[in-house]
Amino acid sequence: MLRASGDNEQMVRSSSINTSRMKFLGLGLSNALVGLSGAVLAQFQNFADISGGTGMLVLGLAGIIIGEAIFRPKNVTMGLIASAIGAILYRILYTIALRLGFAASDMNLVSSILVALTISIPAIQKYMKGRKKNA
Repeated sequence: MLRASGDNEQMVRSSSINTSRMKFLGLGLSNALVGLSGAVLAQFQNFADISGGTGMLVLGLAGIIIGEAIFRPKNVTMGLIASAIGAILYRILYTIALRLGFAASDMNLVSSILVALTISIPAIQKYMKGRKKNA
């Protein structure tokens, strides 16, 4: 019922299943799994830190943004592959920035610039195509 609610809410509603309850159940289940994974990580590392997941969140979002901007996936499988490749590219660019001598405190600025440049790639490509047609 939970999966069907996500796929086709109107069909589930017509089967007299409460979709609001299914959404509540899905969100509760996902948050429980996130909490469990955090607890397992804290057990594995023998400590917990309030800012422990911030880097992973930034890496995940940057990977999705870079992967989608560069590869423009057409389906879910290609989207996952594009996100993974985007995360790898982000880490490579991040490592290059560290090797160039940027301070660790400046890396948030460098990260935002990298993501902004990546987001602008499609607009730059469109501009360049328009320029070639006019020339």
